[in-house]
Amino acid sequence: GLLSQMIFPLLEQIPVEEQKNIIIFISRNLESLKLTHLLDTLVDFAFVLSDDGRRLRFNQFYSPELFFFTKFLSHTTLPKLWRDDNIRFLINTLGLRQEVSLQDIRDVIVMFSHGDFPSSDLPELFLAFKRIIDLIDCNEPSNASILHQIAKVRFLHVWKIERITEFNQVTYCPHLVRFCDAQLLEYQDCCCTTSWIHSIDFTIPETCYEHLRIDGHPNISTVKEHLIQIINQSTEVNSILEIPTCYEKYFLRSYSILEDYVSGKYQSADVSLPELNKLPCILWDMKLYYPINMLMNSNEILLPYVLQLPVTLAGKFPNFFKQIGVEETATYRHFALVLMEISTILQRLGEELSKSDYLQQTEKVFNSFIAVLRKLEIQNSPFCLDFNQTVLLTRDSRLISSVDVIFADNLSLLSRVNILGIPVNILKPLQ
Repeated sequence: GLLSQMIFPLLEQIPVEEQKNIIIFISRNLESLKLTHLLDTLVDFAFVLSDDGRRLRFNQFYSPELFFFTKFLSHTTLPKLWRDDNIRFLINTLGLRQEVSLQDIRDVIVMFSHGDFPSSDLPELFLAFKRIIDLIDCNEPSNASILHQIAKVRFLHVWKIERITEFNQVTYCPHLVRFCDAQLLEYQDCCCTTSWIHSIDFTIPETCYEHLRIDGHPNISTVKEHLIQIINQSTEVNSILEIPTCYEKYFLRSYSILEDYVSGKYQSADVSLPELNKLPCILWDMKLYYPINMLMNSNEILLPYVLQLPVTLAGKFPNFFKQIGVEETATYRHFALVLMEISTILQRLGEELSKSDYLQQTEKVFNSFIAVLRKLEIQNSPFCLDFNQTVLLTRDSRLISSVDVIFADNLSLLSRVNILGIPVNILKPLQ
């Protein structure tokens, strides 16, 4: 017809705006005027003026969506004039290139493998590598080698937080790093004080992690040390009973990852956490508690010194809290702790136990303490107490260090001691 025989051969001589009008006409009337057959002819005409002054066919241009590749390669991106939604379908049909070859990908990687490139190229370079990761099948051996090459390129900015505050001061790494040199942004709350964190939040298929040498999650020691850091930081200035709210998300995220390790979801040769047993590491209601101050199941006579672990924590992280020493029910250690707490309070107040409101609770705790120790003795079960840090209840209702208390199982001997006038602290009779 007229278009194919008279107009198409003259396209390169027609002003560019007129060229576009012709293409728009064809695009709008492709179906109604049955112009589809013209595409087989039009595809061969090199009339589109490139940005560098060459006349090319549509199928010699690359989609502007690939600009992050074409910037680094000798490929030509479709000029802006032709990036019109009215003719996008037609131009795509005429062969506009929508992807780059594996060789192109390798060329880009090699170009930057030595890290010698201007920082202005970083955004496009990241997009190029991200597009590669999205497009290729990681299970193909040839593609795996491409990912191995990307893994060697230092092109990522990373950061960490030296000190957590309401307005965190971020420290940026002075040099670019590889994927494997930092943690993914999604894990920032559980390791940002102990690891570098990627500045960009990118989603990478887990099948690519091994090839890119990415750890899918921080290791257990990294998270543990982070938790210790935020415990220390939050208590340096503040009381353990007044923790700033800005710390809460860091505690909870750390609990979550450690729970995954202890429960076996994540693998680690060693999931023991002995350091946390001695630290106020349990955050509840913006107060910190030691593991010894919590139980899975409450015991009323130990309140308020030993509390029940809140369901919101016990339900989400049960294995973690058991691992750090939160017991199901009260043990001899809990009763010993409460006796010592009451003794400390009385000393601070300058009160006598026998005249205080603490007497009834003290007697109940003491009786339970002795009952548990007797049970352990019968079962021949080992137990360990620091006798210098243990107080016992005497006959005259005083709390005295256990090393200064006598167990009077021989009343005749006790009477002799009394005759001699030697002051002694006699253990309260056992029930």
